Amino acid sequence: SLASWAMVMAHHRDAGNRKAGYLYIVMASFGTLALLLAFGLLAEADGNYGFAAMRMSEHTPFTAGLELILLLLGAGSKAGLVPLH
Repeated sequence: SLASWAMVMAHHRDAGNRKAGYLYIVMASFGTLALLLAFGLLAEADGNYGFAAMRMSEHTPFTAGLELILLLLGAGSKAGLVPLH
């Protein structure tokens, strides 16, 4: 994300590029935060970040829905999905 931000900001003297760079770094930070929260919920209290452990853990419907929303927002903002583009 930082390398992409640096490419956006290469022509920082243009006000439009500065605005785009600021928006890009905000969206990249938002996506990273959403993904970190989602994986934190998936790992639960024991903190096991292995995919096998995440798959075997029991989640309530609310927690599973929250994890899905956070994963979609995080990955979607990184991938540029509409309306996060």
